[in-house]
Amino acid sequence: MIKGIIFGLEGILVDSNLPDKVSPSRAKYEMLMKLRACELRLAVCSLAPNNTAGLLLLKSQLRHFFHVIMCNQGLDLMKPSPEMYNRAIDLTRLPADQCVIVESGEENVAAAEATGAHVLPVASFDEVTFELFEQFFEIRRISGGVIEVLEGLSQLCDMRNNRCLH
Repeated sequence: MIKGIIFGLEGILVDSNLPDKVSPSRAKYEMLMKLRACELRLAVCSLAPNNTAGLLLLKSQLRHFFHVIMCNQGLDLMKPSPEMYNRAIDLTRLPADQCVIVESGEENVAAAEATGAHVLPVASFDEVTFELFEQFFEIRRISGGVIEVLEGLSQLCDMRNNRCLH
């Protein structure tokens, strides 16, 4: 069961095409509000120094949604290394397999996958919506159900002396 979501900041929650003109995004605000209402722990990872990451989140009116803000202030944690994500996962106090990392860029996605968390790769700022998460969770629910059905068929095959068609 997914209990936490870790976001990359730039290009995911803050439009990296407009870094100097950060303004509140109603869609991002509503998305985070709905995700928090689902009792998910939310975290964000950024290469920006703490004051910059915090300022971007404040300007976009998103800061109060996050349990964890992981940045490079005084640390040797860099993306695309999985260490920044691992540290954020630890700070959520959840196991990696209960977290989803939302990231863009091949290197960042590969680093996120190295953590053992689920990864939701995105192409752009506009793609990160509540509907994206609804689809992700529905796919996970369906795929979990498919796995259960396949395991049930496997047991049925065993009970019929392996005479089951595949």
